[in-house]
Amino acid sequence: MMIFAGLNLYSQVTFNYTIKGGRNVDLIFNSLKKLNDGITYSNFTKFTVNYDLASGTGYWKLYCKANTANIEGEDGNSLSLATIEIKPSCALCSGATLYNEKLSSSDVLLIENGPEGSNIDISITYEVGVDDTYKLFLKNPDNYFVDIIFWFEYNN
Repeated sequence: MMIFAGLNLYSQVTFNYTIKGGRNVDLIFNSLKKLNDGITYSNFTKFTVNYDLASGTGYWKLYCKANTANIEGEDGNSLSLATIEIKPSCALCSGATLYNEKLSSSDVLLIENGPEGSNIDISITYEVGVDDTYKLFLKNPDNYFVDIIFWFEYNN
């Protein structure tokens, strides 16, 4: 799984982010326990946000989506994107709303009303095959891949 990030700009304010880690996630299911229970990659992808308004108030949002309709396999197999649940965390996001969401090819809102501030750390946890509906046990073996695109929007 590869991670891409972008930024949609709507006004002249200082907004920047850094990807601090977790650009590529290798989903390795090498035991029956992992196939049955799934894998959790806790706080794997990390961003740092700096958002400074010269005056007024504003907020930012974090979105993601997959760039394909399914998790594709090299041998022609596929898995539902909902096999992956994305869970954001942000200790300095007081007043923000965080959403745990299944991956989709449509826009997925992860954080709403992100605050102004410096060095706001965001971590993304991935749960793969954890949900009973999307267990990987008895699925076709393959080398599966999906690209996930993250982006920020801000308003003031």
